Amino acid sequence: MTTAKQTRTGTPFRTPVAERIVQRRTQMFVHSYLYYVLDRPIVSDSTWQAWANELRLLQRNHPNLVVNFYDTDFADWDGATGMHLPQYPWVVDRAHHVLRLHEALGQRCAIPIRPIETMFEANADTAATPLEQDDDQVADEGSQMALF
Repeated sequence: MTTAKQTRTGTPFRTPVAERIVQRRTQMFVHSYLYYVLDRPIVSDSTWQAWANELRLLQRNHPNLVVNFYDTDFADWDGATGMHLPQYPWVVDRAHHVLRLHEALGQRCAIPIRPIETMFEANADTAATPLEQDDDQVADEGSQMALF
């Protein structure tokens, strides 16, 4: 089982794949809240689905990777819906922040993701499931910028 190491500052060091999983899980939480709770989606259904599918593939391609970021919530992730995802306080705060940014700019925009550790503490649950597609093409699509 692969686990995250720590840097000298005590923040977890994550592989690029683990970082991408954290990014996609964050997007699933935030954009599912915007869609299901606030009824204010700011990304298209096809964009959300592409992110959900990428997350599913990454988790299945790396079944032994412990990300330590809401692993239990995404253990059986199939990418079909985010309706069941918990509405943690940080999700609510982040969703409202993202919505305010979106409204202030009056358009969809790409903004950098702050390091997750600066926003809240990740949990230490374990993850995932087994899989079949190469994640090289998936991880190469997009950058560290997130559509928020």
